[in-house]
Amino acid sequence: VLAESAEHFFCPALQTMGGVLRMSPDVAGATLLAFGNGAPDLFTNIAAIDEGPMDVAMALAFVLGAANFVIMIVLAAVVLGQVVAGAG
Repeated sequence: VLAESAEHFFCPALQTMGGVLRMSPDVAGATLLAFGNGAPDLFTNIAAIDEGPMDVAMALAFVLGAANFVIMIVLAAVVLGQVVAGAG
């Protein structure tokens, strides 16, 4: 279901936006997909900052926590996957 939804809705939009911005399909996929993945977090943090000073601290903690997770866990998993793939 998810692959079919992406094929019918996301891919045509991605191709159109990439064409308008004159991006190659690879660059459009990498940059616009990353923006689409991070946009909800961005708008959530903007909404939290508008609520007051206590929510600014929460928004900042969320951003720093997500960055630490990506750096420590995701990067380590990619490196470990490359080491295992190279050993086999």
